[in-house]
Amino acid sequence: MSAWDLAGCLSASSVLKGDIEAGRAAHAYLFAGPAGTIKRALADVFMRALHCESDRDRPCGVCPSCRRHLAGEHPDVHVLEAVKSAIGVDEVRSLLAAISVRPLTSDKHLVLLPQAGKLTPQAQNALLKTLEEPTGDVVFILLADSPRELLPTVNSRVRLVRFVLPTVKETEDALVKSGMETGRARLLSRLSGGDMDLARRMDADKEYWALRERVKRALAELSGPASSAPCARLLKDDKDGALPILEDAARDAMVYPDDPDAVKSLDMASVIEQYAPLGQTFLEGVMSLKMRVSSNVSWVNALECLFMDISGGKTLWQP
Repeated sequence: MSAWDLAGCLSASSVLKGDIEAGRAAHAYLFAGPAGTIKRALADVFMRALHCESDRDRPCGVCPSCRRHLAGEHPDVHVLEAVKSAIGVDEVRSLLAAISVRPLTSDKHLVLLPQAGKLTPQAQNALLKTLEEPTGDVVFILLADSPRELLPTVNSRVRLVRFVLPTVKETEDALVKSGMETGRARLLSRLSGGDMDLARRMDADKEYWALRERVKRALAELSGPASSAPCARLLKDDKDGALPILEDAARDAMVYPDDPDAVKSLDMASVIEQYAPLGQTFLEGVMSLKMRVSSNVSWVNALECLFMDISGGKTLWQP
């Protein structure tokens, strides 16, 4: 398994890997695609490969250059992040001054602009002269949601690499290829909607999984109207995080009878099956829960109303 596999199963990976293997890297790239398409992750792999000292299988991950990249300490890598709402001309001029000298430890400077869409028109014009007259020892990598965020003159001087959102199955396959257990990969790909970056963040978020377990426990222990209050108290501190999990569970209960394979919340299979006969009531209850909370009803009281409705009781509250 290579670093390119860890970046995800994207056509962009093969394009950039081909440039590395052929030794024909362009002087400037624009990675364009919506959030969730792991542009930044692939940019990191590409930059490591450009500096890698191995004769094959770049990036190797073990040469001095790769180790400096992985430690975030490579002196010839320059990242220009947006500190404010926009990246101005002075910041670009400072960047250009930094790369006007010879690279310290490699044959080229690598410049990454993760939010190129935030460059002001003046900043883009300041960058344009360097893009028009490349020196051969600098590679620019610009990241944006769409080429339309940049001036036509800038677009004409960069190699466009398009990123598209992977399907849920593609994300699952990529996670498995990176070493993740199949069941875990399937769950994460569904919960994230195929967003690779989100899937990896969710995987590492212990608090999120603890919250899912509390929601699962509250629903599983709901045995009738009398249990509504104690089950609601299990989630008394989880207002923001519990709502989307409850909504997913309700939607899963709705679709389960017709298409069990479409369920997202695979870690709550027993709960989804339990509430499948009440799917519509469950989902309507979650929608009412949202309205109640937005109407300043306390979270625990609103949650108790939901649990009352889906456990055989009936509330008289009206939005």
